[in-house]
Amino acid sequence: VLVLATGSVLMTPPVPGIDGKNVVDVISVDSKKVTTGQKVVVCGGGMSGLECALGLAMEGKEVTVVDMVPVDKFASEIVFFTRNMLLEQLGKYGVKLVGDSKVEAITEKGVETIDRNWKRVTYEADTVVSAFGLKSNTEGFDVLTRLVPETYIVGDCGDGAKSIGNANYTAFHQLVEV
Repeated sequence: VLVLATGSVLMTPPVPGIDGKNVVDVISVDSKKVTTGQKVVVCGGGMSGLECALGLAMEGKEVTVVDMVPVDKFASEIVFFTRNMLLEQLGKYGVKLVGDSKVEAITEKGVETIDRNWKRVTYEADTVVSAFGLKSNTEGFDVLTRLVPETYIVGDCGDGAKSIGNANYTAFHQLVEV
């Protein structure tokens, strides 16, 4: 029996400039592997993007969060009371939330967006944090599943990248039912 629980990986959409020297990923920022400038734009209004933004704002940084979804849908994947507290803290620390805006490009000046009314705006940034979300890590599964007929794909890699709690819960129940 083979159980695959390889988790998830960061999504990197094909945005011009995403590989620029002023772009860092949310995990590197949260783990303090990189430092950011004073003006930061976080691309992604999910839980990890908002938590990163709050941490940076608490350090005294000027932070803007940009996402394609409306602001009232930011971090909608988390429990409402946790989400409400997070949004309250973001307001307290002056984090600017920008919804309904697609990241068109990342330049040395910052993040270029376009909103639902076709209005283009550039948000200045010394540092851009890529927090576009997670996707299931399924690389190499086709070979492994051919080698071992009884294979179970569990957690984020089997149920889609959601949360640690969801990954553990679904993995446990999938394997207990076997």
